[in-house]
Amino acid sequence: MSTTAGAGLDNGFTGTEQAVLRTLSDGRRRTVAEVCAELHAARSSVVHALNRLQSADVVVEHPAQRSARGRPARAWSLAASPGLLAVVVA
Repeated sequence: MSTTAGAGLDNGFTGTEQAVLRTLSDGRRRTVAEVCAELHAARSSVVHALNRLQSADVVVEHPAQRSARGRPARAWSLAASPGLLAVVVA
């Protein structure tokens, strides 16, 4: 699990939010439909979780990919990790 997802699990997120973080922790972008299918969760629950996680800067929404028909699906992923942190004690 990434540092970002691990940090998010300790911030009082709900079970659905934690499950969404685990689903996205492999670094792949997923649509709401894909997250719903993997979690066997209701679309409204997943959308609410993603919106709350986005407000907390834990996940990011990516622009929609062009598709041949219908409304293009937007993808979600974990927010970029802040990188390595070094602490020097003198």
